[in-house]
Amino acid sequence: KRWKRFNIWNMFFCIWLDIFTLFSGIILILTVYRAKKAYNTIRDRDHFGTIRENGKFSDVLGQWRIIKQFFKVIRDFPFGIMVLIITICFWRAYFFWKEFLSNDISTKSDRAKSVLRHFGLLFVDILDTPIILLSIIMC
Repeated sequence: KRWKRFNIWNMFFCIWLDIFTLFSGIILILTVYRAKKAYNTIRDRDHFGTIRENGKFSDVLGQWRIIKQFFKVIRDFPFGIMVLIITICFWRAYFFWKEFLSNDISTKSDRAKSVLRHFGLLFVDILDTPIILLSIIMC
């Protein structure tokens, strides 16, 4: 009788985990740049230990891998917004893309630092614009 209750609660939580994993998987498929990495991570048997459990594929381990990739997408989202804003502001876009696509920046952390720096410089440019306009008007 005790195990039946445990199995009922286990199934209840597994349903919610399945729903969240489905939501996470849909988001991963829609973000094309993460979809391939997520698929390779799920299929990788040596990543975070073995994916096999008693000769069968472990669904829970695959679900946790999908959820982990989903949280990486959430982590990348603010940087995507910043890149979009930098690109829309054309006076900063050329310098940003020139640095971002160069071979000098190879790691993900360096690229994130580049995005943050150019996004900060964008606000410096915005603050400098009225002063430049005033100096032109005064002359």
